[in-house]
Amino acid sequence: IDENAVRPEEERPPRVVREHIFSDDCADRTVLKGVVGALAAQLGMELRATRMQARRVGLQLDYTDGTTVSRQASVRKGVADDDSLLRLAMTALERSLTRRTRVRSCRLIGDRLHGRSPQLKLFTDPATGRKKEQLLTAMDRIRQRFGREAIRMGSQPVLH
Repeated sequence: IDENAVRPEEERPPRVVREHIFSDDCADRTVLKGVVGALAAQLGMELRATRMQARRVGLQLDYTDGTTVSRQASVRKGVADDDSLLRLAMTALERSLTRRTRVRSCRLIGDRLHGRSPQLKLFTDPATGRKKEQLLTAMDRIRQRFGREAIRMGSQPVLH
């Protein structure tokens, strides 16, 4: 039984968007990867808070010359964990970095959303999955209580 609310046809499908605007335009790939990683963590936190999963992650880069480049990466089954979202985001980033121009802003979009399945995965170690979920839940609680910059992966820059 589909428990989703009925939406009018003209309404856009739900999606989660996180954006970063650089204070100084950026051409450093290492910085771009760090920012996209931080956006992926924010996206994951929002998805887990709403008990949703994304089957596609899109990245939109706005360049200083006014050009916008959008690329996506998809998976068959939805994901909401930071590692999977980061892999998808990095795939989209590699696909979109075709220019040498500086980037003014980047936007990470999670779409093709659906509710999380309560069913366990068949061929994975349940203990590993449980530990990973507990770690992400603990990190989400810390971010909710002390701010989203209170805890992050070492490679992620602080986003203001």
